[in-house]
Amino acid sequence: MKLFKKENDSNYWVSVTSESGQVHTINLNTTDQREAEEMLKQARVETLEEMGQKLKLTNEVVSLIVTDRNTTCSQAVEDLDKWLTTVALSMRTHTNTVMILRKWLKDSGLKDQPIGSITEADINGYVNDTKVTIKRGTRALRLAAIRKLFSWCLTKRIILSDPSRLVCVNHRLLSHAQLEPRHKNTFTDAEIEYMLGKSGGAEPAYLTPGFFRAAIILGRDLALRLGDICNLEWASFDTAKCVAVVWTSKGGSRVEIPLTKRVIDTLLALKSSGERYLFPNEHSIINDVNRRAGISVAFGRFLKSIGLEGYSFHSLRATYATTMANAGASLADIAKALGHAGTDVTKVYVRNPDAAKVDMR
Repeated sequence: MKLFKKENDSNYWVSVTSESGQVHTINLNTTDQREAEEMLKQARVETLEEMGQKLKLTNEVVSLIVTDRNTTCSQAVEDLDKWLTTVALSMRTHTNTVMILRKWLKDSGLKDQPIGSITEADINGYVNDTKVTIKRGTRALRLAAIRKLFSWCLTKRIILSDPSRLVCVNHRLLSHAQLEPRHKNTFTDAEIEYMLGKSGGAEPAYLTPGFFRAAIILGRDLALRLGDICNLEWASFDTAKCVAVVWTSKGGSRVEIPLTKRVIDTLLALKSSGERYLFPNEHSIINDVNRRAGISVAFGRFLKSIGLEGYSFHSLRATYATTMANAGASLADIAKALGHAGTDVTKVYVRNPDAAKVDMR
């Protein structure tokens, strides 16, 4: 066994010689000599080299020396959770990913198993579980979360291969109802006005008075998610050009939406006091993983209290999308307005032509 550096490469490499005299090398992906030596010490390379004299080591076997075979599934998820806080990922996506992974490990009894021991069967059993009647989209979310975990582990050299890539959502196991996307409910013009009329003072004490009314208008007329509304900055609005430019938290897409008169009136009523954000209090809440759910829960309770059950704040985006469709906009145009990467998701937002008739002027 020999630790060395290649010419024009700052990383340390290790070489192991097989019985036939063939030298196998592998990149340790570290420029720190002590870290490289510790890797070899922990992996007991000398033992592997002795095995190589009999088994004729391949590069794949040699690569075992740089993997961490002691990391449990539970520890891998917790480490991924910490890493996700450092990347440009929406808080909702981050939270949902970790929740799905924790539930998978708990339900499958895999929490204390080494992450490197997980097989495609362990993953397939959860994604394509026939004992539950969840829809195709939910199964796809499960698989996406698991793939994120294994992709991260692979990059961190915790595992050698990604078994999640051998798994897909098996459509043949699903009923028509499970395969078909559920269209989001939309509001009528009368329902929008009804909500606005009932929104005064409907917020719980921890929210800013008048927030619901402003959020309904911004959600309806700008097609923004609740989280993006809470993160809105005054700099996002160009009243001279009469547009709002928003970088969405989900997907990081840039949307540019024309301002309606009631949006402008709402901005004037808010009266900026030098703060960066339109809603400083709600901005603080929505970016706190332990408190953020409270805003959407509170809005859901508000809708229920006024008799509009079966709707959510997201229904305002669906109303916007449907109104664009009724006005003759293409799915591509609607997807761009909503910040969707493609039109497949957008189709779920568009109802039949009579579902919403709200004046956009």
